[in-house]
Amino acid sequence: SSDDLDDSTHNGKDLRTEARPISTTEALEWYEMAKEVQGNTQNAVNVLNDLLNYDKIESGTLRLELTLVPIWRVIEQTVKEFKLAAERKQLKLETDFGDILKDEESGMFRTLSQRFALSKDVRDNKLVGDSVRVTQVLRNLISNAVKFTPEHGTIYVTTRWIEKEKTEEDTMDTFMLRHGSKESFERSGTLTVSVKDSGAGMTREQLKKLFRAGMQFNVNALQNGKGSGLGLYIAKGIVEQHNGNLAADSEGLGFGSTFTLTLPLHHVPETDVTSTVTDSATDGEMSDGEKPSLIGVDSADPLRILVVDDTPSVRRLLCRLLEKRGRICTQAEDGNQAVERVRESMVSGLIFDAVLMDYEMPEMNGPVAAQIMREMGSDVFIVGITGNLLREDVDYFLSCGANAVLPKPLNISDLEVLLVEHGVANHAP
Repeated sequence: SSDDLDDSTHNGKDLRTEARPISTTEALEWYEMAKEVQGNTQNAVNVLNDLLNYDKIESGTLRLELTLVPIWRVIEQTVKEFKLAAERKQLKLETDFGDILKDEESGMFRTLSQRFALSKDVRDNKLVGDSVRVTQVLRNLISNAVKFTPEHGTIYVTTRWIEKEKTEEDTMDTFMLRHGSKESFERSGTLTVSVKDSGAGMTREQLKKLFRAGMQFNVNALQNGKGSGLGLYIAKGIVEQHNGNLAADSEGLGFGSTFTLTLPLHHVPETDVTSTVTDSATDGEMSDGEKPSLIGVDSADPLRILVVDDTPSVRRLLCRLLEKRGRICTQAEDGNQAVERVRESMVSGLIFDAVLMDYEMPEMNGPVAAQIMREMGSDVFIVGITGNLLREDVDYFLSCGANAVLPKPLNISDLEVLLVEHGVANHAP
């Protein structure tokens, strides 16, 4: 009828009015609100993760996934993550590796990205640890320094290798590495990483209580009421499980703080390293013929990564972040499609270097898809991604063929460290 036509025209006009272009100001307002929602969500996730980690430390069930960690690269990469946050507060954030990066011939200091940056003596000394947990500790220390240092302040991250005295007795430590082998390495010295800031500082009484669970000082003024108060307690627990130490010092309120992380290093010559990537491989310090074998990587070509998730927006976001780092991404929306993509890659010869696999998906979930890929004969590096970090679920994913499991929301830096550590990538971009 004409009334219906009038109604539809009227409704169409309303729809067109609602769908009008928004101004730049409105777009920025929506963007800021979205950022605030995302920030609050991340804070909630961080607190939940802290509570889970706290429970594991208290019950003695925190399990370390031990590998040979490219610790020099991990330190440098972790500091880089906070460069933007430091710049926003006009903070001076600097790293100092001392003689570790000194060229004996020229006396000049180089960066880790430069060829031959590390001497063989340094390369042969490695951290046997859980790279994800060690990175978590470093992030906590640097994040706190950025948070508690006022604008125009300074933060120095200083790394030193203290070689074992020749008079000390040789000490052999035995480890069960993540890939299942039992290895013994000689203790060769100590790694120290100190994070010194010009921030709020602490009193002697505060220093005594600092590493207790739930301890926060002047929460509203310094942290806007956020945080669980468990970060340093968890960090200390992780470090102690690595047979290391975490200490703090301050000359008083207004004089800043210094946190010092100490971890044991072990002598692991490059010839002893087979399936785990080493500092030499990550830093490109040897000729191609001298490098240890790397899994599924050609240093001349970008990595090919299959991203598997049933949520389109998640797939697109992951692909965008990875492609910005030079990776080539292919998408799959469920386990069935992922298995087909891998099968096609095996036939064509364009093998994927890694698969990022969500756990919960319709049609076929991640663990089942991983198991089928292994049954097909694929040795692609599979990283399981899950929002459920219960030990039995992680173990199930691993038993089905995943090489590693990371939590949601996925931190791309954690993934990059993992790819380097397992030899899938030569170095973090």
